[in-house]
Amino acid sequence: VAESAASAALACIGGLVAYRRRESPIGWLLLAIGVETGLTQLSYRYGLRYVLPAGMAAPLPESLNSTDHLEDGLVPGLAGLLFLLFPTGHPPSPRWRPLTAATIAVAAVSVAASVVTSGQLADLPGVVNPLGIRALASLTTSVRAISVPLVNMAFILGGLSLIARWRRAEGVERQQIKWLAAAATLLAALLLIGRAVEPLSGVFFFGVLAIPVAVAIAVLRYRLNDIDVVISRAVVFGMLAGFVTIVYVGVVVGFGALISTNGRPSVLLSIVATAVTAVAFQPMRTRAEHLANRVVYGQRSTPYEVLARFAEQLGDATDPQEQLQLLASLLSEGTGGDVRVWLRVGDRLRLTASSRSGDEVPSGEVDRSVPVVHHGTTLGLLTLVKPANEQVSSLDDRLMMGMAGQAGLVMRNARLAAELYERLDQLQLSRQRLVAAQDDERRRLERDLHDGAQQQLVALKIKLGIAGTLATRESAPRTSAAIGELVAEAGEAVDTLRELAHGIYPPLLAAEGLAAALGAHTTKTVVPIELSATDLGRYSQDVEAAVYFCCLEALQNISKYAQATAVRIDLTQVGSSLVFSVADDGKGFDAATVRRGAGLQNMEDRIGSVGGTLTLASAPSAGCTVSGHIPVAVA
Repeated sequence: VAESAASAALACIGGLVAYRRRESPIGWLLLAIGVETGLTQLSYRYGLRYVLPAGMAAPLPESLNSTDHLEDGLVPGLAGLLFLLFPTGHPPSPRWRPLTAATIAVAAVSVAASVVTSGQLADLPGVVNPLGIRALASLTTSVRAISVPLVNMAFILGGLSLIARWRRAEGVERQQIKWLAAAATLLAALLLIGRAVEPLSGVFFFGVLAIPVAVAIAVLRYRLNDIDVVISRAVVFGMLAGFVTIVYVGVVVGFGALISTNGRPSVLLSIVATAVTAVAFQPMRTRAEHLANRVVYGQRSTPYEVLARFAEQLGDATDPQEQLQLLASLLSEGTGGDVRVWLRVGDRLRLTASSRSGDEVPSGEVDRSVPVVHHGTTLGLLTLVKPANEQVSSLDDRLMMGMAGQAGLVMRNARLAAELYERLDQLQLSRQRLVAAQDDERRRLERDLHDGAQQQLVALKIKLGIAGTLATRESAPRTSAAIGELVAEAGEAVDTLRELAHGIYPPLLAAEGLAAALGAHTTKTVVPIELSATDLGRYSQDVEAAVYFCCLEALQNISKYAQATAVRIDLTQVGSSLVFSVADDGKGFDAATVRRGAGLQNMEDRIGSVGGTLTLASAPSAGCTVSGHIPVAVA
């Protein structure tokens, strides 16, 4: 009955999985195993009931009696394939594919040889295989002698592939494999119990039932069940059951053998054994849960060990962010849960560190939260989320409180660092706004000069030209000469105004880039300038404007104070940085003592607004060099 029930369960559960996951071979393999074992049981019962008494004159088809031979090759082959393909429906890696093909081939050969093997059926002595071919007896015997061990070997290798898959698996896939591993462990345990205690040999088939149930849960409902909790509770139950049995039997049998005079069990000893078991049960339960959690969830550090490791490793992590991450990791190791560290910045709580990262950070309600207080000020919060169905223990509470006490100074430093970074970000934004406002004002001035005064001067020049022509016609040479001088002066004023407008924000910079704009400017200076531009691309408008006006500011300072005879401008891209320098051979100055003026501050603001750094190097009689580095992305 148990064998038939196991076969029916395999077939039904396999059919359910195949119906729900038609694209996966897992359900079809379970269904095939259930159908094959069911047919084997049916043929065996049929043979006992009808074939042996009737002397082969049974009313059912003879082929039904030959299924007895199939089990040796087909079931191990199907089970091996199940292990190879579980739970994804594909081998663990491409190198396991040859084993998949070999398992199918060897199982098929073994089944074919079994069907046509002549002779008596193994489980029905005296009954000859009706499909056997005597002419192939020698061949089929040899083939079966080779194929059956090979199929069993493929079955073992399939189990090894499951172990290899588990070692590589993560997350959901590992949870699925745990379900099958737990069922296989139960099957092995029940098999050993059945072999050791003959009356309990039938419990083996309950282990067989566990395999398809575990596979179905893993494939269909793994997200709704936590296998770690199931294993933990099973370990606790098994240890407690064993403890109760050993204590009771030890007291009753052991002491009974020493004090009994008539060989009969003592009622008093039974009462004593029950009392001893009841007294020791709760401490044993606590120890069993601790051991089970260690087996399932791994070795967890004690509160003292966690606090000691935190104090020891704190000095190695100099950055406050690294220190908070260390806190979260160690606290997670000690509690076995997901730990998050929240830092209070202003009126908001900011997630600063977590024992998990990215999408793995758990959401929803927390199991325990402990505020971190330093000198009466709440600096942040530690939160703990335990695994499903696992409660927060007193040790967890002690560890959370102890860690919150030690984390006060760390969180204070982290809070100061966070506030400093916010101030730096605000300063950067302020610089960018100031520089942007200056550039906007430059463009406005250029536009006003071009559309206003420049156009008026051009119109005045044209009118003066007309007046000069009229004076010449009316024979007024002195007036004509004076007007000609005014026309020339107006033309010079127009050119000067045009150069001024272009210098405010040169169109050449936007059109052709840094090298062209600076090259055009070097032709207008008194001091000779050597320009070197290598490996330059086009950059964002803000970057090019910052470098251009910084170089112009440096050239203006050189013309005012340096008394230089030569200037060199270098522009190049090094990696992902734009590097520039303006060097002169002037009288120089002591950079440590000379007060910095508005020009240098303006250069620092411009370069800082685009994320760069500015360096000034100078010494008396050694000239001066202004250099800068700006992180860039080529446009």
